Amino acid sequence: MPRRLEDVAEEALELQLDDRAALAEKLLRSLEGISEAENERLWRAEAERRLLVSTSRQGGRGGDDA
Repeated sequence: MPRRLEDVAEEALELQLDDRAALAEKLLRSLEGISEAENERLWRAEAERRLLVSTSRQGGRGGDDA
C-alpha cells in the first residue's frame, strides 16, 4: 500500500538539515525529465492553488475585485 504524502512529509521534516537538503535535491532532480504536458499540468495546479490562497486572504474576492 502506498504511503500518504502527509506521512512521508512529516517523516522527512524530522531529518537533519543536511539530509533534508539532500532529499530536496533528489526530489527536484526527479522533476527534470517530465514531459511538457506534465509540466503544464503541474503549473496549472499550482496557479489554481495560489489563486485559492490569494482569494481566501482577500475575504473571498478575486484579484480583479480587490
